[in-house]
Amino acid sequence: MKSDYIKIIFFFFTVTIVSCTKENTILKPNLGYTYFPVNVGHYVIYDVDSIYKDDFSGLVTYGKYQIKEVIESEFIDNSGRITYRIERYRKDTAVYPDWTIYNVWTANLTPTVAERFENNVRYIKLVFPVMLGETWNGNSMNTGVEEDYEYTEVNEGLSINNLTFDSVATVLQADELDNLAEPKYKEEKYAAGVGLIYRKNYIITTKTNPQTGVLDTASYISYTEQISSYGN
Repeated sequence: MKSDYIKIIFFFFTVTIVSCTKENTILKPNLGYTYFPVNVGHYVIYDVDSIYKDDFSGLVTYGKYQIKEVIESEFIDNSGRITYRIERYRKDTAVYPDWTIYNVWTANLTPTVAERFENNVRYIKLVFPVMLGETWNGNSMNTGVEEDYEYTEVNEGLSINNLTFDSVATVLQADELDNLAEPKYKEEKYAAGVGLIYRKNYIITTKTNPQTGVLDTASYISYTEQISSYGN
């Protein structure tokens, strides 16, 4: 009888532990932080295609090269936050035949947002938790006009350059191709454990032709980054 009593106590003790373990697991949702890795040493190499038309000269320049982003180190910024130094290298056959440092950006990851400081402009790249349809102003921390970023795809599979990713989040940053004054389209894709894997910027500026009185293209930028390889 005493043995049966001990077995009953042990059974309820075991069930309680298992239940608590399951409950603790449920209470730890995936907020999407893995879409924005910040481990030092992490790198991504991108294939870049660009077309640029200069407003002043009208000259059109075509570019085809590679960019390598490396999380080189972390430090504490003036606000006391952990900040990640991102070194960006460029390589092509004409101008930079070897990896040459191109510029330096920084990043910050907080419980609610992922920030990138690119070319002296701070953007809110992601917000957490990552949820389909969630919107935010990507320019809320700079002086630019308000841009409503939106998660249009979450946890989707995608293949780029023979690389397959199981979980990708797509951020539509601008879709204003019907804006006659300044048509633009901007989109970024992030893969879990990798970070940014695709970026597309297409921006046109226009001006009125004094002879015809209609809008002509003054300048434009078509810029695409696609992941080529990555590692840690």
